[in-house]
Amino acid sequence: MQCQTLSSDPERETRIRSVLERSGRRPPSPPPATARPAPSAATASTPSSAPSAKEENAAGTLPTFLDVYGEDYEADPRLTELPDDDDKTESEAKMGSMTDLSSAGNTLSAEKEAATAARVKQEEQMDTDDVKLKQEIAEDATRGEGIGNGLKKSESFTGSVKCESLTADGSREREVADDLPAPEVDDVVSKLDPSLADKYRHLADSRFKQEFLANLIGNQDRDWDNLSYDPQRDGLQRVSAIDAELLEQSGRPGPLDEFRHSLPAHQQRAHILELVRHHQVVVISGETGCGKTTQVVQYLLEEAAAAGRGSLCHVVCTQPRRISAVTVAERVARERGATVSSTGDGQVGYAIRLDHRQPRPQGSVLFCTTGVLLQRMQTEPTLARVSHLVIDEVHERDTLSDFLVTIVKGILPTRPDLKLILMSATINSAEFSAYFNNCPMAHIPGRAFPVEAFYLEDVLQMTGFQFFPGGGSQGGGRPRWSQRQENAERAAEFRQLIDPYVSQLASAPPAVRPYSDQVLRSLSVPESEQFDPDLFVATVRHVCLREQPQEGAVLVFLSGWDEIGKVHKAIKEDPVLGDGSRYLILPLHSMMPTIEQREVFERPPPGQRKIIIATNIAETSITIDDVVFVVDGGKVKMKNVDKNRNVGCM
Repeated sequence: MQCQTLSSDPERETRIRSVLERSGRRPPSPPPATARPAPSAATASTPSSAPSAKEENAAGTLPTFLDVYGEDYEADPRLTELPDDDDKTESEAKMGSMTDLSSAGNTLSAEKEAATAARVKQEEQMDTDDVKLKQEIAEDATRGEGIGNGLKKSESFTGSVKCESLTADGSREREVADDLPAPEVDDVVSKLDPSLADKYRHLADSRFKQEFLANLIGNQDRDWDNLSYDPQRDGLQRVSAIDAELLEQSGRPGPLDEFRHSLPAHQQRAHILELVRHHQVVVISGETGCGKTTQVVQYLLEEAAAAGRGSLCHVVCTQPRRISAVTVAERVARERGATVSSTGDGQVGYAIRLDHRQPRPQGSVLFCTTGVLLQRMQTEPTLARVSHLVIDEVHERDTLSDFLVTIVKGILPTRPDLKLILMSATINSAEFSAYFNNCPMAHIPGRAFPVEAFYLEDVLQMTGFQFFPGGGSQGGGRPRWSQRQENAERAAEFRQLIDPYVSQLASAPPAVRPYSDQVLRSLSVPESEQFDPDLFVATVRHVCLREQPQEGAVLVFLSGWDEIGKVHKAIKEDPVLGDGSRYLILPLHSMMPTIEQREVFERPPPGQRKIIIATNIAETSITIDDVVFVVDGGKVKMKNVDKNRNVGCM
């Protein structure tokens, strides 16, 4: 092995040799006299009591710790001599933080180089079949005995390890060295299959890595085609204290019982519970605001509590959006006279990405996003600790929701005691029933409110807003020929559709004509089909200044985040609506932080009106109870597949 001399200072070499002797290591024997060159005139006067490390290794003696790593750093001149303790090792010697690779012209950390070489040692050892050695490595890692912390088993490693060193001319070569200090070993990695262990071994140790690899360990040996479930071993067990608590609570009135009884869902309570009691899968449809999301989960828990088996009930309800999971959990907790606690002992909780307030594992209700439940099923594939699974907003048919429905259908034979409830905001739920062998369906009617609808021509008549030919272009500049051709085709289709309607309105006598000539001209302009932020500003201004009542929130439906941003900016710049003391402008989108999304549910102070600019997230996923005016843009972005190009598009 060829190594560069660490130092020409004989006093330093003597101290290093003394450190090795105190640690129980055999110091290298002096080489034969013939192996040493005769000193030159320049060095003859320099006293030398010990040969250099390079000369010792050239003679073929056992390399020391410093021989292995010495070529990669320059020892600190302020090297501290260790006390005369028998249990000290050379790895505890304090070294300089930065080192100079003289021939390579680089600066590297000595500890980092040592850890790199030690990792090579670890990989060699982990490839062996010595189970006892692997167990000792794992025990060392558990006790935190890593590099620099005095690992005691460095002498127990046998065999050779290849490590990289510098030759005298500055090039790198692979050398063989023994007696490397034992590395810090990740116990989780040692439990993986060799192929997986090699794949993820390079990742830095972190909590995320531990949890991620723990999932892999739990999945690598599982037979996914033959899942097993034992209710006595895996399922929920009776807890008398929880049973007594829920039974006592079911006998007293709740703080919002009057409101709960006024919801349309309350009229279907007995019917829904009867279906769930006698069928494993039930499909429930109901219009927005009927109470299906907040009430059905409570009905399930209340029935179990009244029967004295509340501890055997753990309801999990999935929501497609984070804001839905959080707000519904808070609402249900408030109706039950409780709060969403972060201590893990409450009846109601939620779990979303980057935020969770878990309830107790039994006698409780958990609202979570679909992705969170899928993540849970990696380690709990049969949902052994869940008694009822409610998949809400299943009609949206997003990828995660459809995937969850497919997976759950596969585990139902293994879990005959698991109840699955699919809830949809549309009455057309027959396809879900057919997918689950024609399972029973229940429908909750919505509450009828007096609603007056106004269409585009009515808005143009009330606001005086006009569309002009060639106006409303958002891009600026002259469009390309292909775009002009596409616009011409769309304009022809538009006129073919709208001209008969406009002609019919124009043919009426002026005395009974419902709309002015200005409105009819605007309706005939193809630009009336384009998105125009000024139209929304004019509509909201008219609602806030001229329509009754003058209280209550205004909800504006738009198709996406870009449209929300443009309308929000236009309203803020309006001289009337931009008055922050009178109007509170709140955008609402699923990409926004949860804490900002919650603001739309709070009542504004007296004298201030709330204007909410949202996508269809506010149509079915959530209910804002103080909205009295809705401005609907009439467009929504839908995901589709281009069959010709085989790509997804909006």
